[in-house]
Parts: sequence; structure tokens; C-alpha cells
Amino acid sequence: MIRAVAEAVGRIAPNSKYSPSMEKYFLFGQDETLKKHILEYRTKA
Repeated sequence: MIRAVAEAVGRIAPNSKYSPSMEKYFLFGQDETLKKHILEYRTKA
């Protein structure tokens, strides 16, 4: 929780390297490794 609070106010905590990458998240991500059939779930979620 400390990491989340620190990042919410614009700070970097020592364990920020473990934060999830939203680039690879199927709903918001734009990563080129996301498969097309996975991206189709955006309209269903």
C-alpha cells in the first residue's frame, strides 16, 4: 500500500519496480505483444 500511495502522489518508492505495467493490460494496454483475440475482450469487459 505504501508503494501505491507514493506513486499516486508522484513519488518513486524503492519497490516501484514491481508495479504492474499497464502497457500489457488487455483493457488499457497498447503493447504490440497483446494478441488480437485478447484485445477483443475490451468491448465485452
